[in-house]
Amino acid sequence: MHGSGNSYFRYDGDVHVHIGPHTVSATFSSGTPTTGGSATIKADLIAADIAAILDRFIRYDASSPVHLIYKKMIALGWIPYAPAVRVEGKAPEAYIRWVCLWPNGTRVTLYQETRTLSNGKNSRYQFHVDYSVNADSAIEQLEQFMAKISAADEGK
Repeated sequence: MHGSGNSYFRYDGDVHVHIGPHTVSATFSSGTPTTGGSATIKADLIAADIAAILDRFIRYDASSPVHLIYKKMIALGWIPYAPAVRVEGKAPEAYIRWVCLWPNGTRVTLYQETRTLSNGKNSRYQFHVDYSVNADSAIEQLEQFMAKISAADEGK
């Protein structure tokens, strides 16, 4: 988020995300930020960073359905984060970190790259899919993955 390190904000309210071919914008229709300052400014920074990463994905592989995956992740409740730039003047890494929180505290992180959506090898819940091959199948696998996590979260 433009040199802001690992800062983030929590927003209790409705957020509407519009994803265009080269832009991402967020509109806050109700509620207030509960931590981290101005929701509008932070949303603009997040949207700009995410849009830049999506644009970079498209430049690398124009056939990859990155926008479709992005829209589905948002619809399923995942929260996108752009990687922080840790070295001044260096371009941000080319991935989007997605975080999803379940009602009983389970937290899962996935990483979206140009063609793949996955998590780390040390994650309790393993997931990896190449969405450039078949986006519909990748979405179905993501929904099945989330159902397993939901079942485990309910058992806590």
